Formats: sequence, C-alpha cells, structure tokens
Amino acid sequence: MTGLTTTGVTNLTTTQVSTFTSSQINALTSAQVAVFTTTELAALTTTQSGALTSSQVDALGSAKFAALTSTTGIPGLSTQAIAGISTQDIAALTTTQGNAFTQAHLGVMTSEQLSALVDLLTG
Repeated sequence: MTGLTTTGVTNLTTTQVSTFTSSQINALTSAQVAVFTTTELAALTTTQSGALTSSQVDALGSAKFAALTSTTGIPGLSTQAIAGISTQDIAALTTTQGNAFTQAHLGVMTSEQLSALVDLLTG
C-alpha cells in the first residue's frame, strides 16, 4: 500500500486493521504485513486472510502464521498463499490446524510441505 510506511502500519490499532478490505490487504507489502501483531492477525476475517499473497504469508514467520490461522482458520487461505508457508510454519501448527488444510491446499503443496504436515499429524 503506497504511502503507508511500516511505522504507519505499526501504529494502526486492531480495530483499524480489521476494517481493511481484501484489496487493501492484498496491496500491502510483505514488510508491512510482517509488522502486524499476532492480535491484529488473529482479528482478520477469513476473507481478509484469503487475500494474503504467498510472499506476505512467508514474511509472517511461524508464530504470526499460527496466530493468523488460529482464528480465521487454514481453509480461509488462498491456494496461492500456500507457497509462502515454510515447513517450520507447518511444524508450529496444532494438529487441529494441520487437519484443516483442504484438498485444494494439499494439491499445491510441495513435497517438503506435505512431509512436514504428515510429521505434524502423525506426531
């Protein structure tokens, strides 16, 4: 989102972030998304989280990715966003979150991502 610095994003409240449209979420840079707090990420709706790109998801890191998916759920993620999920992100999920990946998600996962998911789900 042009004109909005990462400092500007840091200064946003959870209420302000929750009013972003999908287009606004999609227009944010990876660096802007990376400064969202876990609280702000957990406040996103399924529609908002579905607008995240793979590079935005990649910029979150494992703890923030887990916070994002704890509320909106894995099914809300676009298949395009799956490319941004690291094996460490998958390992940090709960088994409930891991079981929530859809067939569409599984169909676009790399062998490394699938292996990490199997490891998560089989303990």
